[in-house]
Amino acid sequence: MRIWNTRFLIFFMAIAIAITLYGLFVKKEMLNEVFAARVFFTSCITTLIYFIVLRRNEKKSL
Repeated sequence: MRIWNTRFLIFFMAIAIAITLYGLFVKKEMLNEVFAARVFFTSCITTLIYFIVLRRNEKKSL
């Protein structure tokens, strides 16, 4: 079960990194502090929600 949860976390972080790289290299006009802050904030919120759901599921399984 723990390996499956780690795969989901890696998947979410890979999506955030892919969005950041897309913004940096493909859309050069999006290369500003607002876009970088938005991507960073979104990835942090997604990871936080994932950990909350993960903890809730662990408590239910116990």
